[in-house]
Amino acid sequence: MKRSSRLHPRSITITGNYSNFGGGGIYTATTSSHPVVITGSTITGNTSDSGGGGIWSHSPLTITDSTISGNSSGSGAGIVSGRNQTGRESLIMIK
Repeated sequence: MKRSSRLHPRSITITGNYSNFGGGGIYTATTSSHPVVITGSTITGNTSDSGGGGIWSHSPLTITDSTISGNSSGSGAGIVSGRNQTGRESLIMIK
């Protein structure tokens, strides 16, 4: 995806994935100010050696009516929030 693209997964299941770095299920490396918006989805059974078994996000992140469970990682098994282009932690909003 392009740096300016927007990621809005809706009603999807992300399961059984592996990353040796971070974000076994979802990894956003973008420094965009556009939020990643996850709605009505399930992120489960993903693994990361480093962090964010389910999600590692460097972008603002909004999660609504979703399940994040059963993920594993060296740290932050469910979600890890990375730093954005300003050096600040990315905002995570769970509704």
